[in-house]
Amino acid sequence: MDILVVDDARDIISSIRKVLPEFRVMGAVAFSQVKNILNRDNGINIILIDVKLGNEDGIEVLKYVKAKYPLIECIMISGYSTIEKAVQAIKLGAYDFLEKPLSFQKVKITINNALEHRNYLRLLNEHALRYRLLGKSDKIQRVKNLMDKASVTDFPVLISGESGSGKEHIANLIHLKSSRSQKEMIAVNCAAIPESLFESELFGHEKGA
Repeated sequence: MDILVVDDARDIISSIRKVLPEFRVMGAVAFSQVKNILNRDNGINIILIDVKLGNEDGIEVLKYVKAKYPLIECIMISGYSTIEKAVQAIKLGAYDFLEKPLSFQKVKITINNALEHRNYLRLLNEHALRYRLLGKSDKIQRVKNLMDKASVTDFPVLISGESGSGKEHIANLIHLKSSRSQKEMIAVNCAAIPESLFESELFGHEKGA
């Protein structure tokens, strides 16, 4: 895993490199260096960006990275920031905002969390491509609207249709859109469940009931 630290204070880069021996940590002290490193190295997973880079603005670095490399997680750091600046960074796509002096334990935790989030987004993107619903007809649009409504409810959703009509495909799309998308989806072959066990298999039962 590769990490890029963007800070005009070289001692910060050196300190982060020491506390993260399991990563390949690179450093940049200016916006131009960030561009050069990203152009030649596609293995960057996380970028830590100081809000103030001498006379340059770290927010501009954040904008550039998220526009060209949206899957790279950016963590902003600053020793003299405002709440407004932190909110701006998060709105622009920063994963988190850490204040100086840095707690390197917190840096490690934040980086690990950001990596998990990056992997989740990558998997979500792969699933979205796999399970996307193609078509622009009125019927397809109605199905998409129903899926959007179903994805925000906590109630059980029943999808009915003929064999091969794409019921499990629709179920996967609803799952991806829902607040439970980070949890596992389990597909059940209802045709293989005996009628006498159908209700308890899907909705559970209490022992002795």
